[in-house]
Amino acid sequence: MAVLIGAFGSHWLGKMMNADEMRRFQTASEYHYIHTLALLFVGYYGNRKQSSKSLAVASYLFISGIVLFCTSLYASKVFPDWWMAVMPPIGGLCFVGGWVALAFETIVSRVKG
Repeated sequence: MAVLIGAFGSHWLGKMMNADEMRRFQTASEYHYIHTLALLFVGYYGNRKQSSKSLAVASYLFISGIVLFCTSLYASKVFPDWWMAVMPPIGGLCFVGGWVALAFETIVSRVKG
Protein backbone atom coordinates (compact mmCIF):
# COMPACT_ATOMS: atom_id res chain seq x y z
CA MET A 1 0.00 0.00 0.00
CA ALA A 2 2.85 2.38 0.81
CA VAL A 3 4.37 1.81 -2.64
CA LEU A 4 1.07 2.40 -4.43
CA ILE A 5 0.28 5.56 -2.48
CA GLY A 6 3.83 6.88 -2.95
CA ALA A 7 3.75 6.26 -6.69
CA PHE A 8 0.28 7.77 -6.99
CA GLY A 9 1.40 10.86 -5.11
CA SER A 10 4.63 11.43 -6.96
CA HIS A 11 3.36 10.72 -10.47
CA TRP A 12 -0.21 11.98 -10.43
CA LEU A 13 -0.82 14.20 -7.44
CA GLY A 14 2.56 15.93 -7.68
CA LYS A 15 1.21 18.10 -10.48
CA MET A 16 -1.75 19.20 -8.34
CA MET A 17 0.06 20.01 -5.07
CA ASN A 18 2.05 23.02 -4.00
CA ALA A 19 5.49 22.61 -2.37
CA ASP A 20 4.14 22.47 1.21
CA GLU A 21 1.53 19.85 0.35
CA MET A 22 4.11 17.77 -1.52
CA ARG A 23 6.45 17.95 1.49
CA ARG A 24 3.65 16.68 3.77
CA PHE A 25 2.89 13.89 1.33
CA GLN A 26 6.55 12.85 1.18
CA THR A 27 6.79 12.87 4.98
CA ALA A 28 3.71 10.65 5.22
CA SER A 29 5.15 8.31 2.59
CA GLU A 30 8.50 8.00 4.39
CA TYR A 31 6.86 7.28 7.74
CA HIS A 32 4.52 4.79 6.06
CA TYR A 33 7.49 2.90 4.57
CA ILE A 34 9.51 2.91 7.78
CA HIS A 35 6.67 1.67 9.95
CA THR A 36 5.58 -0.93 7.42
CA LEU A 37 9.10 -2.35 7.67
CA ALA A 38 8.84 -2.15 11.46
CA LEU A 39 5.59 -4.14 11.28
CA LEU A 40 7.30 -6.77 9.15
CA PHE A 41 10.09 -6.99 11.71
CA VAL A 42 7.60 -7.32 14.58
CA GLY A 43 5.79 -10.08 12.71
CA TYR A 44 9.02 -11.92 11.93
CA TYR A 45 10.36 -11.50 15.46
CA GLY A 46 7.04 -12.56 16.97
CA ASN A 47 6.90 -15.63 14.73
CA ARG A 48 10.34 -16.79 15.87
CA LYS A 49 9.46 -16.68 19.56
CA GLN A 50 6.43 -16.99 21.74
CA SER A 51 3.92 -14.26 21.20
CA SER A 52 4.19 -11.44 23.68
CA LYS A 53 1.99 -8.55 24.75
CA SER A 54 4.76 -6.06 24.00
CA LEU A 55 4.95 -7.15 20.36
CA ALA A 56 1.18 -7.04 20.02
CA VAL A 57 1.12 -3.54 21.51
CA ALA A 58 3.93 -2.44 19.18
CA SER A 59 2.09 -3.74 16.12
CA TYR A 60 -1.20 -2.10 17.09
CA LEU A 61 0.56 1.19 17.79
CA PHE A 62 2.44 1.10 14.48
CA ILE A 63 -0.80 0.43 12.61
CA SER A 64 -2.57 3.20 14.54
CA GLY A 65 0.27 5.58 13.77
CA ILE A 66 0.10 4.79 10.06
CA VAL A 67 -3.65 5.33 10.03
CA LEU A 68 -3.67 8.52 12.10
CA PHE A 69 -0.41 10.19 11.08
CA CYS A 70 0.08 9.13 7.48
CA THR A 71 -3.56 9.24 6.43
CA SER A 72 -4.03 12.72 7.84
CA LEU A 73 -0.96 13.97 5.97
CA TYR A 74 -1.86 12.15 2.76
CA ALA A 75 -5.29 13.76 2.72
CA SER A 76 -4.39 17.13 4.23
CA LYS A 77 -6.23 18.94 1.42
CA VAL A 78 -9.44 17.12 2.31
CA PHE A 79 -9.44 17.19 6.10
CA PRO A 80 -10.42 20.31 8.04
CA ASP A 81 -7.83 22.29 10.00
CA TRP A 82 -8.82 20.81 13.38
CA TRP A 83 -8.09 17.32 12.01
CA MET A 84 -4.60 18.38 10.97
CA ALA A 85 -4.00 19.94 14.38
CA VAL A 86 -5.04 16.82 16.31
CA MET A 87 -4.44 13.64 14.32
CA PRO A 88 -0.76 13.85 13.28
CA PRO A 89 0.48 14.38 16.87
CA ILE A 90 -1.64 11.47 18.11
CA GLY A 91 -0.32 9.30 15.29
CA GLY A 92 3.23 10.39 16.13
CA LEU A 93 2.71 9.38 19.75
CA CYS A 94 1.49 6.00 18.52
CA PHE A 95 4.73 5.59 16.54
CA VAL A 96 6.80 6.50 19.60
CA GLY A 97 4.79 4.11 21.77
CA GLY A 98 5.33 1.32 19.24
CA TRP A 99 9.09 1.84 19.32
CA VAL A 100 9.05 1.92 23.13
CA ALA A 101 7.08 -1.35 23.22
CA LEU A 102 9.53 -2.93 20.77
CA ALA A 103 12.51 -1.74 22.83
CA PHE A 104 10.86 -3.06 26.00
CA GLU A 105 10.39 -6.46 24.37
CA THR A 106 14.01 -6.53 23.26
CA ILE A 107 15.28 -5.65 26.74
CA VAL A 108 12.99 -8.16 28.48
CA SER A 109 13.93 -10.97 26.10
CA ARG A 110 17.64 -10.33 26.63
CA VAL A 111 17.24 -10.30 30.41
CA LYS A 112 15.30 -13.57 30.32
CA GLY A 113 18.00 -15.08 28.18
